[in-house]
Amino acid sequence: MNKLLICAGVTLLLAACSGSKPDTGAAGQGAPNKAPAPKGYADSAGEAGWFRLHDAVTFAAAKTTNRCSIDRIDGQKPVKGQPITAVLGKDLVINGWAADPQKRTPDRFLIVLRSPHGTYATNATAGRHRPDVAAALNSELLANAGFVSKKPLDVVVPGEYSVALLEFVDGEYSTCASSARLSVVQ
Repeated sequence: MNKLLICAGVTLLLAACSGSKPDTGAAGQGAPNKAPAPKGYADSAGEAGWFRLHDAVTFAAAKTTNRCSIDRIDGQKPVKGQPITAVLGKDLVINGWAADPQKRTPDRFLIVLRSPHGTYATNATAGRHRPDVAAALNSELLANAGFVSKKPLDVVVPGEYSVALLEFVDGEYSTCASSARLSVVQ
């Protein structure tokens, strides 16, 4: 019940900040007792590249999970504490895998870059064959949990960023941090 109240509160706060009513979906659709994705997250589905994400409330309400991995950024394996350099205006390629808290492959999630300079995100979907993930997490539902995102890095302010994934599943946000760091330069 508390989780439902938190999700409802997040939805109302996001709607208040955007000046519109929360998107509750068509009557009779969706699972009972499951909150719809807040408007800001739902609206991001049409975004084709990187976009600014206003996330203070979102990340505060998100549950933390460790069921993801950023395996490579621009072909380089992330090393904790050592940022990988990416050039503004060039394509940024991020590979990895994602699983939701119930050990399923998520339909859609956001790859998120966070720093004091701002928070930016891009849509991603899983679907690449990853039998190693399915075996390691003992869930055949994760056989296609891999992803590759290749998008031009065009709106991100230069600076150093942490890399995380953000999902909205079954009425709740979950976030999965990684040790990957990205240094965006001009």
